[in-house]
Amino acid sequence: MRRPVVLWNGEDVTLFPNEGAVAHRALAAAFHDGDHQVGVAAGRRRRCAFAQLPQITSVLPLGVIDYEMATYFSVVRADNSVTYTGKFDGLTVGAYYTFRPIEEQTTYDENTTGRFGFAASYDIGKQYRVIATYDRVESAGGYPNTTITGKIDNIAVGGKANFGEFAVSAVYRYRKTTVANNPNVKSHLFTVGGTYKVTPALTMGVAYTIDKLSGTNDVTLTRVGLKRTDDRWQQFAFLASYALSKRTNLYAELAHARKGAVALGLGADGGSYDLAPNKSNQTAAAIGIRHYF
Repeated sequence: MRRPVVLWNGEDVTLFPNEGAVAHRALAAAFHDGDHQVGVAAGRRRRCAFAQLPQITSVLPLGVIDYEMATYFSVVRADNSVTYTGKFDGLTVGAYYTFRPIEEQTTYDENTTGRFGFAASYDIGKQYRVIATYDRVESAGGYPNTTITGKIDNIAVGGKANFGEFAVSAVYRYRKTTVANNPNVKSHLFTVGGTYKVTPALTMGVAYTIDKLSGTNDVTLTRVGLKRTDDRWQQFAFLASYALSKRTNLYAELAHARKGAVALGLGADGGSYDLAPNKSNQTAAAIGIRHYF
């Protein structure tokens, strides 16, 4: 039996469990029948790709996207979208399509497509999971006169293995970005890490990430590289999370980045922090309490 859900100024967190807070200024509706779900959202949605394609978040080393650099792995922001999620035994597939803003279509005579993506994950029992995703972001309206970056192709593959209270994960992401009047920039990002459930409430994790850029120059390095000082960026991260309840947890996080700014999900738009002038390395720490509505 299908059950439509419509909420103003937010989304039903039971249908979109990876969204976190509900204040995304969107009207969302979802129709699901057993293992299949179709969703439609009009308005601003900060994490459309992850809400409907949670496969990649499930294999990230620190376990949840809120503590990791979301913009490094997928497009994250995708407004005015149509989504699909389906489950077929151990296989889960997802897809999304977003419409370009009306002002871009009318002002610059652009087509209707803003971005789209696909994802699939496959579980081998409860111990192993492998995933693959693809995202395509179209150039902004009026490119190259209005923005330096154009089309983006984003491909990711990864896996996770569970051994009792211990889990290990690894993800590789390839990204190609077209840049106005400059060579295309290619990114090869690899992250690996693990978590250990010390107690039912306390989880600790570590992660190492390296990103190698090619095709960069003085113009594109800081624009495409997200506040880098070199085409080879590395980060080490540690996380401790203590669950006070199913929806509330205390957390502490420590990270050190070399050749650029620290990049964690706690940064602006899930990306990197600002790098101090004349500095190439950065260390950051954060403690806090998080509640999911």
